[in-house]
Amino acid sequence: MATVQDPTGSPVVHYNKSGTAVIEVATGNPGPTLPHVCGYLVVLAEPTSGSESSNRVTLPVDADVGDVVEVHCTASSPWPAVSVRAPAGESILGTGGGTLYGFARIYRKLSDTVWGATAAT
Repeated sequence: MATVQDPTGSPVVHYNKSGTAVIEVATGNPGPTLPHVCGYLVVLAEPTSGSESSNRVTLPVDADVGDVVEVHCTASSPWPAVSVRAPAGESILGTGGGTLYGFARIYRKLSDTVWGATAAT
């Protein structure tokens, strides 16, 4: 549980799922929507095509503000990358785009409709 302030300054209680989970997924086009199973989700995404546009995953639809999704590309070579998408009606700020082999991107839910992204190694 976390208490945050909405734009009017009123405290609002958000109940987040706690804990960490690691899952493996195969990408696709449109690709799987990641499940919301915890507050910190580590995703090992295996590309299934030679094209980044065909290797997609979508962030969880029902994620809570503050949740984190860390996406790793498990390709056996630097290409193809995995493309991470926001759910319909949501957006990603920061360093969006592909996640290359040997790297990860970390996405944090900043508001009901906005995710923030950072590159990680």
